[in-house]
Amino acid sequence: MLPVKSMLPAYNKISINCKVFIYMNVEMISASVETGLVEERVAMIKLEKGFAAKFPFELKDDFRLNFPSAQWNPKQKQWEVGPRTGKRLEQWVNVVKSNYSESVEEYESRLLSENELNKLLDKLKTLNKEIDAKTRLLKEVPESRREIEQALCLLEGRKQALANLHEEMNIQAESVKSEMNRIKEQLAPVVDIDQMKECAKKMGYSMGLHGQHHKDAFNDARAHIKEAQNRLRSAGLKLEAIDRLVDANKNRPDRDHPKYISEKMWFQLSECNAS
Repeated sequence: MLPVKSMLPAYNKISINCKVFIYMNVEMISASVETGLVEERVAMIKLEKGFAAKFPFELKDDFRLNFPSAQWNPKQKQWEVGPRTGKRLEQWVNVVKSNYSESVEEYESRLLSENELNKLLDKLKTLNKEIDAKTRLLKEVPESRREIEQALCLLEGRKQALANLHEEMNIQAESVKSEMNRIKEQLAPVVDIDQMKECAKKMGYSMGLHGQHHKDAFNDARAHIKEAQNRLRSAGLKLEAIDRLVDANKNRPDRDHPKYISEKMWFQLSECNAS
């Protein structure tokens, strides 16, 4: 393509930027049925007092450079010049048309390629974010590994101490279990703790439920526990779990439910002074 100045020797002040309009607005394209070419993207219109030019926004800077005195008509959306500038405007329009005309098929094909490129760029951005996130995690791996290795070394150094502690805990657990069994055996003639636990389950099942049946079941189970309490007190003893169950309120499962009685309470034996 010849330079604009060689094409317009009589109007060497005109300079056209011959870049391709990648982001042309679709609404500015009007397809000609006869030629299949894009028309009216650049047009010259004769006015009563001068001429008007319509063209894509991308040509604005070039147009203003060549026609600094042109006035913008916001209503008609066109640039207007005086009657003496018509010849130069016509030449500018013709040069622009020759440089920027393209078929509808060419434009649609180019636009499609641009859309595909934008989609690809979006995918690349997403992929880059994923790569950055995984890279950060990868950088944290050595530090995590060092911390784990330090913990393993520490445990290895305390391995024997841990083993001794574990053995001591087992010994104590066995000792506690043995002492509990001794208490159960010695209390057995007066109170059967396993039987008391079954009564506690029945009380817990009936708590919070309405109906005479549940009320009777609760009271019967508590009566058995009350008898055991009386036998213990006659011997000058009391048991924490039994005292709590006797005082339990059927309508307050939030406070008095047997599930709140720990295993330890079944063996918390203390003296009870007879009143």
